[in-house]
Amino acid sequence: FSINLVLCASEILRRKSSSYNLYYLKLFGGIMRKRECDLTQCAPALYFVLGASIVVILFPCSSLPGIAFATIGDPLAAFGRWTQIGNSKRAGAVGALFMSMTCCLVTFVFDVPVIAACTSV
Repeated sequence: FSINLVLCASEILRRKSSSYNLYYLKLFGGIMRKRECDLTQCAPALYFVLGASIVVILFPCSSLPGIAFATIGDPLAAFGRWTQIGNSKRAGAVGALFMSMTCCLVTFVFDVPVIAACTSV
């Protein structure tokens, strides 16, 4: 839960200190939406980590695959936006392909051993 405290403190510090906010935007501004940079909305990582923590407490073994897909697959799906295929500013089919391939890989490398370990206990 320490990561929750760090993210909450970081959001509060971003709103109180303009110099920290500039540093934060220098580090993470490239992957943030405009409304998140303008402080009209909290950083999505805060909501994701808080939600993931609650789900892990409630469902320790069965929550890991979904969290791994969201943590690894979703950011890789955004690469579809930066490919030269098509002219869309959205991820589209290429992003869906990246997400599908990533989730398959994550399933076989990470989730299968974790689920086997959880069910054998």
